[in-house]
Amino acid sequence: MSLFYIRLAYCIPSIVLYIVVIYAISKEKQRLFGSFYSLLVIQAITNLLVYVNSFYFLQLANETEDYRWWAVIYTKAPQALMRITSWLGMHFAFVQTYITFFISLNRMAAIVWPRMDDRIWSAVVVLSTVISYVSPLIVTYPYLTEEASFDYSKKIEGYVAHSNSDFPTIYSQLYYFMCVFVVASSCVSIVSMVCLCLRSKRIECVRAERRMLTLALLSFLVEISYFTLLTIVQIDRGGNFEKNARYTIIPFISDLMTFSMPYLILFLNKSVRARLLRPFIRQNEVTPMRRIKVIKRNNAISLISSSAR
Repeated sequence: MSLFYIRLAYCIPSIVLYIVVIYAISKEKQRLFGSFYSLLVIQAITNLLVYVNSFYFLQLANETEDYRWWAVIYTKAPQALMRITSWLGMHFAFVQTYITFFISLNRMAAIVWPRMDDRIWSAVVVLSTVISYVSPLIVTYPYLTEEASFDYSKKIEGYVAHSNSDFPTIYSQLYYFMCVFVVASSCVSIVSMVCLCLRSKRIECVRAERRMLTLALLSFLVEISYFTLLTIVQIDRGGNFEKNARYTIIPFISDLMTFSMPYLILFLNKSVRARLLRPFIRQNEVTPMRRIKVIKRNNAISLISSSAR
């Protein structure tokens, strides 16, 4: 139970920060609302949905003992709710991988083809969102059609979700899917870095471009850490590590993948950071008074303004 409270201690502030960062981005839309930041907002909404589903489906369920008064939300849960939460748990893993790839692809396109009209990518953002959310149904739809349940486990002293769908097969497909997209994102990131170094003198706003590329790269590195853990679980399926990873390590890595982005945006984006910190910074500067000198030159009157403190 202590791990549950530890996670709440950093997840709740992270949720608040995420919402505030999204709000700040919307207020800075004249500067930031290109296709890149549109993808970041889509990723943010996805990550928040992931956490809400994970909190009910995994975190709270694993910590709920059968005598707790709120255990009824698992023992009496409707079949439709159990199927949807089980489906979302697997489905969003595909969605997050897709979006991370499209963010990297967006940066590569902006660096390799700096004159590309952003309106083209605005259309691509819509298409990529549809692909990210709809195409994983090809693999994950059995979770919506097969029966699901929350069963009490004495080993972890909590409830565990079970589905009649073929979990090992779907999990393997997720793993191979991530293999392909991790390699693809790696290639895209390498091309972006090389082109940025070679064309830095020809790319306008190169400093801002570097920050956006850094943001995309760090998001990708977080996904790499999650993928590495899945690889270890995939290799050691027969051992006891699967239980330890699933109930101890994976949730924390998932939280890192979910909540790292607002901190990265806050660190790398000056305008968002300034907007968030503005209410907390005291305005110590005194508004300078203006003195107006009237000077007569060649029958003309000139007004010269000078500041005085």
